[in-house]
Amino acid sequence: MVSAFLSHLFSEIVDYSFTANMETELDNISAGSTEWKGLLKDYWERLSKYCGDASQWDVRKVERMLEEKFRPILFPDLDTDSRICPSCSEGTLRFKVSRYGEGSFIGCDRHPKCKYIARTLSDEDDENETSEQIPRSFEPRLLGIMPDTSEKVSS
Repeated sequence: MVSAFLSHLFSEIVDYSFTANMETELDNISAGSTEWKGLLKDYWERLSKYCGDASQWDVRKVERMLEEKFRPILFPDLDTDSRICPSCSEGTLRFKVSRYGEGSFIGCDRHPKCKYIARTLSDEDDENETSEQIPRSFEPRLLGIMPDTSEKVSS
């Protein structure tokens, strides 16, 4: 979702041709045929404009953009008309991002009147999670073995 967000709001900068052109320009700087300050100034001005435009987006607008992009994944069995909240029968199920940074979920858009959450979205199957499990981001993950010492290397 982060990649989709960046591609949408920073389209020029994440474009492959931009990267290729920048690489060529950096080679030219290295060869002494391009002045680095001018290139950096041009890049910074364009990046600043993209950042300024992105800062104008509120969370709800980002949620709508991501919901549209990932609709087949977020609502695989539902069309727009059948996303009526099963709890209040008035709201619509929408993609939402937790305002406390705890992830994203599918829930009723009438919050706080209706607190219905259809499902949370995480990188682990909800079926495999238990309340006693350590969140995945805090579990050490084996990266490999040190060749000289045979010690485990974990993240």
